Amino acid sequence: VAWHKSGSYLAVARSNNPSNNSVLFIYEVSGGSFGNSISNQANANIPTSVAFGRDALSWAPANNYIAAGFANSGDSDDELVIYTFNEQSPFTNSTLTYTTGINIGYSVNHLDWSPTGSFIAVGLAGSSQTIRIYEHRVWNGTVVEQTSAYVDETVPVYSVEWNSSGDCLFV
Repeated sequence: VAWHKSGSYLAVARSNNPSNNSVLFIYEVSGGSFGNSISNQANANIPTSVAFGRDALSWAPANNYIAAGFANSGDSDDELVIYTFNEQSPFTNSTLTYTTGINIGYSVNHLDWSPTGSFIAVGLAGSSQTIRIYEHRVWNGTVVEQTSAYVDETVPVYSVEWNSSGDCLFV
């Protein structure tokens, strides 16, 4: 789960639902209760065999993008995916649309969007670099790995968290 910065929306990821698809829902929260929900309109872009990472949802700080991390399926599916949430009135007309993604080749355990910009910290289950930083480039719709941020960590990383100023990453 991940709260939107406004406190009005809750993103909920579900793997292995009855239809065997992974699904991302956005719920409207008002007055302390859940209102309507929308089903992920980009459902076809979530492979049926791929599960969400254990704690791998995070909203962008300044707009309605949400990052989602997935387990590695062993094929060409993206493990880091960015969706755009487009709120409409009434809420049932809102959409959640695939924007971009990147094939990391490893399962995502956790991710956190920097509170000051476009950087996403990702903790991986295995790799020669289990802490990675990616930049969401809104202007051209891509996600780019920042290899200059490598720290040569090789053990699985289960949690990453930016501090409030976005200049320190806790692992």
